[in-house]
Amino acid sequence: MTSARQVAANRRNAQRSTGPRSASGKARASGNARRHGLTAAPAPEAVQRWLTVILDRTELPAAAAFREEEGLSRALVLAPAEARVAGLEARLAALAGGPGHAPGVEDAMVLVGRKVTETWIDGQLVETRVREKHAPESELARRYLREALGARKRAFRGWVDWLRQAGVPA
Repeated sequence: MTSARQVAANRRNAQRSTGPRSASGKARASGNARRHGLTAAPAPEAVQRWLTVILDRTELPAAAAFREEEGLSRALVLAPAEARVAGLEARLAALAGGPGHAPGVEDAMVLVGRKVTETWIDGQLVETRVREKHAPESELARRYLREALGARKRAFRGWVDWLRQAGVPA
């Protein structure tokens, strides 16, 4: 059970850890998710190309039809998943020295932030600031590719289930 003293300490600490308050701090923090671009949404042109392939049509239906027809809505889930996987695979190929490879990209490290550690040296508490780095970008790309493959698999299952229910031959 938490004591009253601990509850008071927790409340004091919570007052200091509320995130950025100033406009410049909020602007700086808003860019954290775009640090490496691996989680970005796929380009609309790529999604549109995948939709034409999935639906086997050269002309796409109106946007309202996607909301009304279940098959079209399932295709609208699958197309971005396919486009994202394709984009991440291309990024990994570039990192591995494939087409469009820029020298030294394999060694690019993504800076996560600074880690503060406290160490006792000769009886004195010393604060050390260490630059904390994550894995190379290629390892991050592999991680996001695994997530994208899982999303694509789920979307594909939904699409195939709809095809079976609709009686569309495979």
